[in-house]
Amino acid sequence: MMSELDIKKIQNLLKGRVIFLSASFPRKDREKEQKFFRKYSPDDITDAVNALVRAVLSAGGKLIFGGHPTITPLVLSIAKEYLPDSLEERTNIEETDGLPVIICQSEFYKDKLTDATKELYQNKYGKPIWTPEVESSSEEKLRAMIRELKTEITIEDEKEIVKKMIEHAEENKPAKAESLLRMRITILQKDPFAAVFIGGMQGVNAEYELFSLKYPSRPKYCIGAPGGYAKELAKNNRKKYSKESGLRYEELESFDSYPLLMQKIILDISEELKHI
Repeated sequence: MMSELDIKKIQNLLKGRVIFLSASFPRKDREKEQKFFRKYSPDDITDAVNALVRAVLSAGGKLIFGGHPTITPLVLSIAKEYLPDSLEERTNIEETDGLPVIICQSEFYKDKLTDATKELYQNKYGKPIWTPEVESSSEEKLRAMIRELKTEITIEDEKEIVKKMIEHAEENKPAKAESLLRMRITILQKDPFAAVFIGGMQGVNAEYELFSLKYPSRPKYCIGAPGGYAKELAKNNRKKYSKESGLRYEELESFDSYPLLMQKIILDISEELKHI
């Protein structure tokens, strides 16, 4: 089910605020690892990501994301809708107000960049931020990095987060886990006011936990209908949203009219912004 985005209702509501998109398509070769990876809709993930990017850019916000190869082509296609055709004009935007899309990429993947990623930053549809690859690391170093985000975290929670990160690195390599953690911390250092989680696997869960540690009172929106890890997060992230937005947690769990859902999310974020 689809509906059109009402741009007039959200135009310039974000006023340059940064919104963090955490999303990916679950990988079929890893579906057996977690039962909730088995049920997801690639079409719904696509529609939800496209709707969010359109809503953020229509509302005058900036979108930051981790450059996942399955998500970058979607972001690129929507950025092309909103930015001028002329490279010179896009360069002027970059030098004045800044480009509305920020792609944060770890150099761990520098030899695996997709054509869409290269086009995004080479043709100035998005601003690239590179984070260094780490050649060696340890659980102790990862735990210390987590403590920098939130000093009062319990040792048990700290160990659990690091354990998940090393598992997410697939090869169980702390070095890869630290490379990804550095990239995610860099995203958080760009001061995103809100985060939206779509599809995904352990990486989406890691970004949810890190955002919650760094910004416990900032709004988080987990989109359940496309499936993936975000669906599980939506079930456990029930709260009341602003009356003005009309957003309800039941919609975040199962609503699949993504343009309207993202519009409500932008309206809710704008209400949250009034209280800072």
